[in-house]
Amino acid sequence: MSTNLDLDYSHELEHVLKRLFDLNDMKQLTNILPTINEHIEEANSWFQNTTNHIFESIHSTFSLERLKQQEYKSLDSVKAEKAFNYLNACKDAFIPNRNDCLTVIDHLETFVKNFSDFIQKEMETFFDIIKKSLDTNEILDKVRILSSRIQEISDIEKASPRVFSHFSKGTIFQDWQTELSSYCSELATEMARLCATQRTEALNTKLSTAKTLSKLDKFLESSKFIDIYNEYQKLFFSQTNDIGQQVIDAIKNFDYEGVAVKMMTLKSSDEVGKHFYAEAKRPLNTGLEQLIEETENLAIMIGSTIPREDIKLIVNNLKRMERAKQFIEKHLDAPHKIDESIQNVKSIIEERIKRHLVVVKALIDNHNFSEADRKIESITVVRNLLGKYCTKEIFDEIENLTEYQNNVVLTKVVTKYSKMDISGYTLNPPTDIFERFGQVNQTNPIYNQALNEIREKILAKFREELDKAKSSQPPNSENIHIRKFESAVKYLPEAMRNALEVELKHCKDDIVQLIRDNEIKLNNACSSGDVRNIKSILLEYENAQELQSFANKVKALVLTQIKEIVEKINGNFERYEIREAFTHVKKLYNYKIELEELITDIDRPYSEVRLRIIKIFDDAYLSFTNRFLSAQVSIGENESVAAVEKKSKIRTIYSNCEKLASKISQDYLLARGEYDNFNLYYCNLLSIRQEIKVIHLDIQCSIENIEGMLFDKVQIWEASIQSDPRLQNVVSNLKNIKQIANNIISFRVRMNERIDHILTIYKSRHDAKAFAKLGAALNQDRDGFGQSIVSEHELFHGFSLSLFNEKTKRHNIEYVLNNLKGTDIDTTRLRRRYDSFFSIYAKIIRENLHPDMKLDQLISDTKLILGNIRQNSDTITWDADVRGQIPKLAAHIFALWTLLQADHYFEAEGLDDRDNYLIQPHAAQVISIFRLLGIGDHNEKLMNHLVQIGTGEGKSIVLAVTAMILALADFDVNCACFSEYLASHIHYGTFNILCEGIINENGDIRQLVEKLISNSKDETRNMHSKNKRLKILFIDEVDVFFSRDFYGNVYTPSASWKDTTLKSLVKFIWTHRSSDLSLSEIQSTPEYKACQEKFPNWILLIDEAINDMIADVHSFQSHDYVVKNDKIGYIEQDNIVYNVIYGYKTLFAYYHEHEQGNISTESLHDNISIRIKWGSFSYAEIPLQFEYIMGVTGTLETLSDPEKKVINNNYKIVQNTFVPSVFGKNNLRFIEKDDIIIENSDDYFNRIKREIDDRITGKNSEKRAILVFFESKAKLMQFYQSSALESIKDSVVYLTEDASLQEKETIINRATVSGQITLFTRTFGRGTDFICHDQMVATNGGTHVIQTFLSEESSEEKQIKGRTARQGDQGSYCMILLDHELEKFHIDKSHIDDILKGKGVINRMASTITDTLRITKTYHTLYDFLHDRRTDLFKTQYEENMKYVEQAKEKHLSSQKFLSSLRSGEINSVREFLIKENRGVAGRSCSRTVCLMDATGSMTHLLHKCKNTVGIMFERTSEILKDHKMDSNSFQLQFAAYRNYNSKEDKLLQSSPWETKPHNLRAFMNTIGVEGGWVNEAIEIGLWHANQEHEREPITQVILIGDAPPNSLEEVATKRGKFGKKYWKNTRFAKETYYEQELGKLMTNNISVHAFYVEKRAEEKFHEIATRTGGRCAMLDINSSLGSDMLTNLVTEEILNNIGGLSKGKDLVTAYRKKFSKSYASTAESNSTRSDLSSTSR
Repeated sequence: MSTNLDLDYSHELEHVLKRLFDLNDMKQLTNILPTINEHIEEANSWFQNTTNHIFESIHSTFSLERLKQQEYKSLDSVKAEKAFNYLNACKDAFIPNRNDCLTVIDHLETFVKNFSDFIQKEMETFFDIIKKSLDTNEILDKVRILSSRIQEISDIEKASPRVFSHFSKGTIFQDWQTELSSYCSELATEMARLCATQRTEALNTKLSTAKTLSKLDKFLESSKFIDIYNEYQKLFFSQTNDIGQQVIDAIKNFDYEGVAVKMMTLKSSDEVGKHFYAEAKRPLNTGLEQLIEETENLAIMIGSTIPREDIKLIVNNLKRMERAKQFIEKHLDAPHKIDESIQNVKSIIEERIKRHLVVVKALIDNHNFSEADRKIESITVVRNLLGKYCTKEIFDEIENLTEYQNNVVLTKVVTKYSKMDISGYTLNPPTDIFERFGQVNQTNPIYNQALNEIREKILAKFREELDKAKSSQPPNSENIHIRKFESAVKYLPEAMRNALEVELKHCKDDIVQLIRDNEIKLNNACSSGDVRNIKSILLEYENAQELQSFANKVKALVLTQIKEIVEKINGNFERYEIREAFTHVKKLYNYKIELEELITDIDRPYSEVRLRIIKIFDDAYLSFTNRFLSAQVSIGENESVAAVEKKSKIRTIYSNCEKLASKISQDYLLARGEYDNFNLYYCNLLSIRQEIKVIHLDIQCSIENIEGMLFDKVQIWEASIQSDPRLQNVVSNLKNIKQIANNIISFRVRMNERIDHILTIYKSRHDAKAFAKLGAALNQDRDGFGQSIVSEHELFHGFSLSLFNEKTKRHNIEYVLNNLKGTDIDTTRLRRRYDSFFSIYAKIIRENLHPDMKLDQLISDTKLILGNIRQNSDTITWDADVRGQIPKLAAHIFALWTLLQADHYFEAEGLDDRDNYLIQPHAAQVISIFRLLGIGDHNEKLMNHLVQIGTGEGKSIVLAVTAMILALADFDVNCACFSEYLASHIHYGTFNILCEGIINENGDIRQLVEKLISNSKDETRNMHSKNKRLKILFIDEVDVFFSRDFYGNVYTPSASWKDTTLKSLVKFIWTHRSSDLSLSEIQSTPEYKACQEKFPNWILLIDEAINDMIADVHSFQSHDYVVKNDKIGYIEQDNIVYNVIYGYKTLFAYYHEHEQGNISTESLHDNISIRIKWGSFSYAEIPLQFEYIMGVTGTLETLSDPEKKVINNNYKIVQNTFVPSVFGKNNLRFIEKDDIIIENSDDYFNRIKREIDDRITGKNSEKRAILVFFESKAKLMQFYQSSALESIKDSVVYLTEDASLQEKETIINRATVSGQITLFTRTFGRGTDFICHDQMVATNGGTHVIQTFLSEESSEEKQIKGRTARQGDQGSYCMILLDHELEKFHIDKSHIDDILKGKGVINRMASTITDTLRITKTYHTLYDFLHDRRTDLFKTQYEENMKYVEQAKEKHLSSQKFLSSLRSGEINSVREFLIKENRGVAGRSCSRTVCLMDATGSMTHLLHKCKNTVGIMFERTSEILKDHKMDSNSFQLQFAAYRNYNSKEDKLLQSSPWETKPHNLRAFMNTIGVEGGWVNEAIEIGLWHANQEHEREPITQVILIGDAPPNSLEEVATKRGKFGKKYWKNTRFAKETYYEQELGKLMTNNISVHAFYVEKRAEEKFHEIATRTGGRCAMLDINSSLGSDMLTNLVTEEILNNIGGLSKGKDLVTAYRKKFSKSYASTAESNSTRSDLSSTSR
């Protein structure tokens, strides 16, 4: 849109808004015009951005801070009036960002009120001074200001009524009129008194005051100061005598010539005349002083405008002053004052005009040419009026201004639009400059000239873009140049736009014709059968990266032809047409010979045909021999053929590998795909050498030949470097070797060794400057290989360090302190502490930095700085003396760090930037350490503290140095992180390791328990209590508090009890598993008695284990496990984990798979043991065992309010610091409004592909790098294998967690190369360094990151964003989300549509069973809404976790008590705890319940609450059963999660083992995440699973929980079609089923289904399911705050009812409700239905 909406055009707002509303109503036409939404959003964005920009401008212009800083407080009332008009118009029009508008109105009103208060106070102060002062100059100055202020108030009241209405006093002008009138009367009275008393001198002073105050007469309506001045001046002169009357008259008329005559006459007369002469000099000097004063006042009073009338008056007065000097100079007391005054007035006018010229210059710079011309004309008139009083400097500046104007118009403006890329027109629309020139093109020919030049340049740019669009390959009528053209053309004037759009249409037509021509060319070439012609076309396309899509089309056509040839060959053979078959074989052979290097897929059909020919001839040969030769003849032809085939394949691999090696040796530049093929072929050869013994084929020679070709080439490059050490030659050859190292994995190490060798020789032969030049030359390499050498090879470490230091030193301590944010910051004290640190650090470096330095003394001094300090729990020593030593101690530690790594500094001798070769602390790191230690804040106390430091900016060094300082202060410091990857890199532990460390503080508890049980000896005497120091916990990344593995989870260590007697016992139970063993039967066996004899004190523990084994040996096959790598594993998310154990089910799975031959004897024996749990330790309690918690993190600012609540309330971390980046401003481009895209499943992958296409080409039309992050491996592979990616698949690689370390390093290093597209799982979005060495990427906008899922924590999102725009580089980021995956955040399509339309969204604020409080909230962007919803999700899950944390706390305290007993040798207490902790299952279960749960996108809360409440379900059930003297272990529970047919087999249904203990079920739920969903869901699969379980072992009931009805019969068939019959055929769900079929089976077996629906849409079907099976149906509001309690009650009641059966079921439920249920239970019961309560116990 081109409508101007600045302050002068507020009247346009209503019109524009009407157009916008009309435009938004057109969204209904989306189905007809798919692109209309883009235009509508563009218009909405333009309007909002424009108004927001104006609001920001108003806010910044009328800033109270700026007002306070002004020496002379001023208000641009005209602009303020316009601002009020504009804002009121916005408010009345109800614009979308109305809240912002109201905020700015409040701000402006406050500003005006403050301004009015200030000037009122200022005027009162000055008026008091005027009345009291005797200093004429001071009075004059204050009168001038007072006059200016009153005039300003008057002008505002008349011209700016809205502004004036917000003044504190509406009568301020009238009040001052009254005040002045009153003082005028007072002054007249005073002067009358002085006149009557003949006090001439005093009267003269008051006359001067009255004269000065006469400047205020224009504000008085009656008596004026000039009147009393004239009146009393006459009296004054009459009192002095009439002698000067004539002189006075002459002075009044400025008749200085007449004055001179009179004065000479008096002077030459007698003594009396001389007396009169002396009397006359007084009024003469007074009159001239008044003239001087009046003239200077006129000059001073010149304001922002220069009135012509005032200038005329000033010029006349200056002329009078010159005449006075000419005629009466000798009669004046101070004649020099005339010249001084003239010069002073000229200076004042010069200053005013200069100020005016600055304004004009600003107008020119802002392209306000119309106003600038008007002011220039005004200044020119003033200059002419001044004549000789205009200084030369002013004259020259006016002339220069004209030249400046010409330069701006004809050079700067023209150049700006000449050089500006058309993509910049969005922010700099040419329509603006055309409009401004259009206003003035008649006043000055330069405007017309500039306008024409800009028009020509712009047209040329657009036509150039069309030319590029035509020449762009592959031809595409919607390519980037066309899109760029279409995006920019809308910002041109209408006439230009219309003309260019015609040219655009012709261009598109030409491209479409070009596409047709190419298609015809391809089809003709392929249909001709001329293989060589096809090859030449294919080579042409292959050699051009941009023509890859055409190359792919050629390949597809060729493969289609080959397929047809193969079909003909097969047909010929079937019809025994051998001659015809071989004619086609010849064609196939020609295709292979000519095209196999270009189309590798030819090998497969060729090999198939070859094998068929061999088989046909083998069959013929065998038939021949069977018929004509004797039966005794032995034939080995088949073996011979196989050997020949094997040899042929190996030769082919070798041949292909050799060809690529030959290309490298001949200096051919291999494409990335060719390097990948070489790696494949070479690795195959290595595998063949290792695994296969081939007769008559020396694989070793082949491998050596290939390696020889490459290393011979490397030797040639090395020799070239040695013989020609010119810089460019060295760089070129080093890059050649590095290219092989980076692209051929198997040669990387050896090639890098060769580079190191070359660099070592080069460095030994050249000085430091030459080596630095080599580093600089390599670092400027655009393809990235040079930078790779600099960053990866140790010899360049010093050079890399110098680059880093140069980059960061621009941001010094002033920058850090000015941008530091946080709590209790005292920057003055911090600066003082830092200065102390730096002076000591610099001194130590200065004194010790020499090649033969000895640091032993420095190390000793460092240790002694704090003395022999001791910390204990009663007294913490952190007084002023200690704090005062911290800067010194930090300086010593950092100095040692610098000096110990100073080798590069000494090697850099002779370099100007030698100091940059030292590893040095940055000010940001030092300040971070000070803040963590409380140094430099208001109190300087040790406190819990978190510091935010950017990724890659020295978190590790901050942690290390802070830990050292605290350790030297006698604290025990523990560092913890959540990632094993991080822990392995920076030498500190995960929370598991931290827990182990705390538990095993005084000895290894696990070993102690094992020895205690195995030896029956008291080993606790070996435990020694250590001298405990105060503990401090260091956290790396605040995310640790909120990770799924931490908050709300427990650490459950266990010991393995192994013994031959125990193995015999376990084997007996396994061998007799079909005998339905009981504990008493086992106790009578020899195996048991052997255990009893050996472990008499622990036999009860063995009994409990036997009970569990009896239960698990029957149900071990009920859980899904996998056998791999001689281990039993379990699938969690996309990975197989081997460290999970499900009771003794896992052990018996080992036995079963051993019998099947899938597990070795060694592996089985390794896993036979009795597992002894010895406690549960809550992760949430561990940090509270530390005296202080400190940490560094990159994501502190992303914490949501609930997360801050955890940090502040639970862990008492109230101090925080946000340290600015050492690299300055972050250059990430992410626009919340534009860079969030939500798509449906049909377009999701296509949209990601389109984003890749749009972003891969940067601002310089060169390729960037793209990183795409997926939530899981499954989703990544789904995208990778999709048709959307087909056209660019050759440029795409992917990386998942299960890749080897070498693969990870290779792919990560290549990910930032120009043109590379890499897909990652989310794991790599955190902590992975994507270093961009490719200058083509760096200068083209940097790496672009696409995130394809919404992170549950904004910290993860920030980490993923941080994979680009690192260390000051550029980068961009966007999110592309799948709409139905947002269901887990309770977001549906209607929410998204409402936000895009600017409508409010209803949010659930609080709820009960019967009512829900909802409010409507309007969001400016989708991102705000998404962030709100994920925060709500975290808050809900946190509240649920809190309940579990409370339960876990009890177990934690109990476990801590166990440790205490163990340490103190209380063996009976230890034994009692271990038996209770490992309580087994006694007897068989009479109740077996399958709990089926919907695990699709919208069921996040169900899964989370189920995980956290399962323990409560078990505890309450057991408690009620015990109260009724019933077996508390008489029930089993299995969880099963179902989804729909858009999930693969492994996710369609996931089930837990049958469990009698809650912890395994909780562990299972930890592995279940929401995904998929497809309106109605696959309940039939859940019911099918229940029937399968019943067939294996009878179940007693099913509990069904979901929010959607089951699939209909038609939906089952349709939805299974997504993956196709072929896919489902090979799965456990091969046979289609329907919920009614499965329900019938359950009814036949008298199994009730209790159906609890979460949404109303499921009620009807759930009611039917429950009614038909005799089950209960109820609403389960799982998303409410009471959802957990409802879930617990519903499930527990059904288990109790099922256990009790007909006789006791109702009593057990009643007892439960009485003991546990809340007030809402009755409501829930009234909403539930049960067809027959007793029938549930069938």
